[in-house]
Amino acid sequence: MTRAALLVALLALAACEDAPPRVDAVEVDTTAATVPTSGTAHRGELAAGDSTLASGEFADEVRFTARRGQRVVVDLTSKLDLDTYLILRSPAGVQHENDDAGESSHSRVEVEADTSGTWRAIATSYEAGQTGPYTLRISVE
Repeated sequence: MTRAALLVALLALAACEDAPPRVDAVEVDTTAATVPTSGTAHRGELAAGDSTLASGEFADEVRFTARRGQRVVVDLTSKLDLDTYLILRSPAGVQHENDDAGESSHSRVEVEADTSGTWRAIATSYEAGQTGPYTLRISVE
């Protein structure tokens, strides 16, 4: 799917009544990190110069592979004052998001893979301009 087609699909999803409250187009660096092994922790930092969401939040993308029917769990945490926000996109463009998992300010998405292929976990923040280190853990079972 081309970037233009993906953007059109995301905009159409945003117009739906049942759409998640926060659907942003993300232009990400094509050199995004890849998590080679399930359970591997990816440590990164949101900083000036990163890709940004349309609403101004810095964003880093990590790609990983999952097969249809597998359980995918993605956790995004930060030990500092960074209020994390997690966006998970399937190869088909289905988007899952989370701001605060439970009582904490970390973010977590847990889904059954609806499509086989390369998935995208996008680490970002709840508010524009927030920076800081984070840890992204991806488990595919």
